[in-house]
Amino acid sequence: MKSGHQVVGQANVTLALLDERNAKGNVWSLVEWLNAKESTAACWRIEQLIESIKLEAALKAPVFADRTSNRALAKRKQLGLAQERVNRLLRRYRVYPQFGPIAEDFWPAVWMPVGVKTMKAPQNPVRASRINKRIEEIDAALTVFMLTRINQLKLLKRCENSEVCQVWFVAKPLKKRFHDTKCQQQKFRSSTEFKAKRRDYMRGYRILQTRKNVK
Repeated sequence: MKSGHQVVGQANVTLALLDERNAKGNVWSLVEWLNAKESTAACWRIEQLIESIKLEAALKAPVFADRTSNRALAKRKQLGLAQERVNRLLRRYRVYPQFGPIAEDFWPAVWMPVGVKTMKAPQNPVRASRINKRIEEIDAALTVFMLTRINQLKLLKRCENSEVCQVWFVAKPLKKRFHDTKCQQQKFRSSTEFKAKRRDYMRGYRILQTRKNVK
């Protein structure tokens, strides 16, 4: 007979395979949702979840690389606090599986928010809109969670041209920092390095022009 740990372990492997299939397909929908819902409370909560998980990932590597030094102990404490923050954010998303109603061309199986008892659309349009928004946010949170399970959340980035752009995008390749070439060029032109080179160029150009005029 298999032990409880073996059964749970096998279940987690199965879930991970399902997560990978779903997450890879849903990551583009998540990016679209984040950009469409910018400045909403729901989007802010999902962004906080993403950043908190990424912070935890950044803290994890040095903690497990060095387990004895005082610095590592301090990092371990920070890691614990980061984990608590992630779990506090996740507690908002309480769901249960719902099957149906059956349509002609697909078999719906979805995660429903706790407190919503049926897939049937409510008569009140305001309540219907509120439920739909809750389901959309839960779908976003579940996609973030699945991406974390398969170590792919790192692909989800925000354009580093933050002064004029805050677009979310899928970073392929991983080193990609801007969502398009235009933002990359704008960021470079506003950098201290570019401005210093520009000043040096203009100084040399003015000197050259002065010499030409003297002749």
